[in-house]
Amino acid sequence: MPKTVFLFTILLLANSLKAQTESGSINLGGNMSVITFDQNYVNNATDLALARTVIHELVHAYIKYQLVNQPGGDMGRAIDELFAQIFIGNAPGDPQHVLMANAFVDAMANSLEQWHNDPSVASIEYTRMAWSGGMRDSDAYEELDFTEQNLIISRDAIESRELPPSLEVPLLGIIPTNC
Repeated sequence: MPKTVFLFTILLLANSLKAQTESGSINLGGNMSVITFDQNYVNNATDLALARTVIHELVHAYIKYQLVNQPGGDMGRAIDELFAQIFIGNAPGDPQHVLMANAFVDAMANSLEQWHNDPSVASIEYTRMAWSGGMRDSDAYEELDFTEQNLIISRDAIESRELPPSLEVPLLGIIPTNC
């Protein structure tokens, strides 16, 4: 099995992204994924938002790994089908985020809940946190109730510290210091 290397960096990103993942092969054989986090996001977001973003970016790296190492596998076929649907206008969003919205929300939410390990937080809050980035441009997200969509957006904005917490949507994470 090829070796996989993950490299995490923190930089000021010129775009509006909180993080991004680039993957490719390395000279010694195997694969490498570089996950870059925006410095401002790292300095301001809660630990819960940062953990969610790490999980989200690792799913991108996993998808890319599968596409390189098993291009004819289930994930490769799913991405090819999504590309075709997007190309002919039958599906919105980019293929990786659509696949994540269709197949990974529950796993991402469960991973985040296991990491956070706070029994006072309802599982639905971790599911709301899992809906991040381009996943909200998918049909799966559009099929959610409007109220739930607003709670997802609010939860993300509060944990990213773009909005202040409220009684309805309190802060769940801890604000890290010295990042």
